[in-house]
Amino acid sequence: MLRILLIACWVFLQSFFAFVAVAQSKIIFNDTFNDNSRYWRVGGDAVGRYAIQEGSYHIEHNLPNGYRIQQKPIYIHPAKDFKIECILSKQQGDDRQGFGLVWGMKDDSFFNAFEITTNGNYIVYSIDNNQMKTITKWTPCSALLGYGQNNTLTLQQVKQTLFLYINGKLQVSFPSPVFYGSGLGFIVHGFNSVAIDEINIYQDDLGSINLAKNLQFDDKGKENLGNNINSRLDEFAVRIAPDGNTLYYVRNGDPADLFAAGRQDIWYATKQPNGEWGAAKPMTEFLNGQANAIISVMPDNNKLMLFRNGKLFYIQRTANGWSGLQPIVIQNDYNRGNLSSHCFGADQKTLITCVERDEGVGGMDLYVSFLQDDGTFSVPKNLGATLNTPTDDFSPFLAADGTTLYYATQGKAGYGNIDIFVTRRLDDTWTNWTEPQNMGAMINSEDCETSFTIPASGEYAYFSTVKGSIGAKDIFRIKLPKEVQPNPVAIIYGKVLNKKDNSPLSAAMTYLNQTEDQIIGRANADPAGGDYKIVVPLGKKYKISAQHEGFIDAQDSIDVSNLTTYKEIQLDLYLTPLEAGQIVKLNGVYFVQGEDMLLQTSYPELKKLVKLLRENPTMEIRLEGHTDNQGSSYLNQILSDKRVKAVKKYLVQQGIADSRIRTQGFGDKKPVADNNSEENRKRNRRVEFMITKK
Repeated sequence: MLRILLIACWVFLQSFFAFVAVAQSKIIFNDTFNDNSRYWRVGGDAVGRYAIQEGSYHIEHNLPNGYRIQQKPIYIHPAKDFKIECILSKQQGDDRQGFGLVWGMKDDSFFNAFEITTNGNYIVYSIDNNQMKTITKWTPCSALLGYGQNNTLTLQQVKQTLFLYINGKLQVSFPSPVFYGSGLGFIVHGFNSVAIDEINIYQDDLGSINLAKNLQFDDKGKENLGNNINSRLDEFAVRIAPDGNTLYYVRNGDPADLFAAGRQDIWYATKQPNGEWGAAKPMTEFLNGQANAIISVMPDNNKLMLFRNGKLFYIQRTANGWSGLQPIVIQNDYNRGNLSSHCFGADQKTLITCVERDEGVGGMDLYVSFLQDDGTFSVPKNLGATLNTPTDDFSPFLAADGTTLYYATQGKAGYGNIDIFVTRRLDDTWTNWTEPQNMGAMINSEDCETSFTIPASGEYAYFSTVKGSIGAKDIFRIKLPKEVQPNPVAIIYGKVLNKKDNSPLSAAMTYLNQTEDQIIGRANADPAGGDYKIVVPLGKKYKISAQHEGFIDAQDSIDVSNLTTYKEIQLDLYLTPLEAGQIVKLNGVYFVQGEDMLLQTSYPELKKLVKLLRENPTMEIRLEGHTDNQGSSYLNQILSDKRVKAVKKYLVQQGIADSRIRTQGFGDKKPVADNNSEENRKRNRRVEFMITKK
């Protein structure tokens, strides 16, 4: 009778814990290894090879002794109930050597392991400060299957008791061991090859989802971009140009089988006049079998930031196509992990990186670096614990406003494995952020959503997901509610032209906050057509400057301080060749009203003229003063003459020889506009200089 009761209790316990497994249904992580969107290590080293192929993660260990662990940070709350379920098989090797799961891992000195062998045994142990602590010694198990056959290993924690199953059959239970860290993955001993087909992690009660407020998407919801963009293969790592007219992404191979399967090459498409996307084309410059991705598109679309095999580069548009790869250097650059992701700001001065560093919160963290005077980027600065979690935080996209950041994480409560969140920078420390908000179920799903990207208009977002795809992973767009759009910006666009003949020029561009006279961003004008585009936040006045060798810098001002919505503004810049007879306006030279006293705000512009004269020691100029037509023409003539003499006095004080500078005041005799409005009168009040000798 006692034996019958014990059997009955055992059956009841099996049924009870099977019920718990079903009830605990919220998947917080899933991977079927159809692609590497979860960023496992792939490649090879001295002791093994690692690859994702044919729906499995293959780990091959090539030494007869020792072991290899492949793991990644996957946050599981150690105090709450959870379940880890893994399907794996041994493909070849010694049937006495173990393989299986590791969890709660900090590093090779601290982790827990559940291993099996193909000759029918299992073991559970912890490595604590390099010391092995056996929980369950090697134990025979009739439920285990042999070579090439899938075994399902399950760890289930219920009220701090851990239950271990093999192929659905409970083997042992014991008090839950300590979590040393958030690492979870796979261990392979000896000369063996193992294939992992699937891993699922369940955990309920991770807290409520911090959903973005007032998310009201339109009736269309997310839209698949269709067959011109997507195929039966994976499309991912999407980036859209800030003007919204060019889309770059990675395709895993080619639908026409022109290239080898598994290739990750860059493709692009351009928007047609009817608003539809044209057929995508491969960027033939990068069809080389290496892992490539465009990580950022600069506003002018003349410069692309590129990721290739773990390194960062940029390419620049030239008169003959794209330039070669130019390295991007980050000071004290290192990564403790095997994966990374990146994003550049529209100002070309800000770089967001996601890597594993010593000062990190856990896994891949978000960092920021800034462009230095020597062309390198500063030591990465951690963005702080408001954004970073104990697991991977990655796939950043810094919007054109330089303030709004979108990124992917599995470390915050969401709808699936990895969700996309939005946060806003609160100050210039780059560590003070709003609490990240989930972008909602219209974007996030039980799958993995990544590579979020938005044009400068902020109206639509583009991202990749399997949910609703026509093949594998596809690219979608969705119209964003205003609550999760970036702050509005303006696109300033135009041409850089030779003032002498209106021919287009390539140019290095900078733009400055007019009140602070500090460079806040950079751009490049297309050498073929002289076209440029920059993005500026609203609410300020800016100076925009263009430089080309052999020409005098061109500069003009733009005022977007009163704008409240996205706008595109045309501004052409004219570069003056360094030739005798050419006339150049000095933008930003101001005087006390009705007097010849220079205002402090004039000195930055005058310093540029000093620099020009020093760099061209044989150059001679004539300063010319002009006024509007208000008041007496005679007095205007005298005032204009006094003002250019005040400018000359400043130049001489800066070491420029008196003999190189002549002056002449024209008063109101040479207007460049009628004087019927204050705006036109302002244009007429100016100081110019003519090159009299080169």
